Amino acid sequence: IGARGNNLRGVAGVNWNVRIMGVKFLEASGSGSLYAAMVAIDYVTTMKERGENIVLSNNSWGCNCSFVPPLYDAVVRARNAGLLFVAAAGNARANNDTSDFYPANFAVSNVISVGALAENGQLASFSNYGIGKVHIAAPGNQIASTALGGGYVYMSGTS
Repeated sequence: IGARGNNLRGVAGVNWNVRIMGVKFLEASGSGSLYAAMVAIDYVTTMKERGENIVLSNNSWGCNCSFVPPLYDAVVRARNAGLLFVAAAGNARANNDTSDFYPANFAVSNVISVGALAENGQLASFSNYGIGKVHIAAPGNQIASTALGGGYVYMSGTS
């Protein structure tokens, strides 16, 4: 997102002059608790309420779980603070209109659920979809990203 361009150092982000706050609640394996997710969302909301110039949170996670009221409430608190909440639609080729996937499926006005596009502009084979619950799709198949320790890796997903 924020990689500087025009510097002969590799990839460029979409915004060369941005500050990014990393808020991690998942372990290296990708597992984590919904409680920890709520704490992370509330932390970002609190920082916004304290005057930090935060526009949105990127939530590259989700669960095939039933509706969780406390998680919903955390997303509503983020909305009330003026934060957009960008959420991965999921990577299980499921129809989110008929399958539960949260937080992307929350019907809250600040939630933007994002699916993945393949190189040909069509929905990626793994991406969740749904005309009512998935709002937009973005490139998400074999995307070059910087790697820890240098170099690049290619990743796919609705994140």
